[in-house]
Amino acid sequence: MSFKNFSRSLYIFVELKVLPIPQLLPYILMACIILEKEKMQSKKYDLIYAHWLYPAGFIGLILSKILNCKVVSVIWGYDIQVIRGVEGYGIRGLNRVIAKT
Repeated sequence: MSFKNFSRSLYIFVELKVLPIPQLLPYILMACIILEKEKMQSKKYDLIYAHWLYPAGFIGLILSKILNCKVVSVIWGYDIQVIRGVEGYGIRGLNRVIAKT
């Protein structure tokens, strides 16, 4: 499945009145990880840059373990305030953190 087809399959959520995102989030994240892993295995990368800590940073963190490379993420602030557990697992797993002060 390509990313283009994946994005089309997510179009149905736009039509729903109540989004089932909390229940589907683990599956959506795993699909993103699988799709990115397939793209990244064709080349050797030294670094993964994630512009947000969540969800991009978590996806990058998992991919960095699979692909054996480093990951850097920017923390803009909302992700630490809104999402529980981010300051623990998310930040400790990163090789470098860029934080907005």
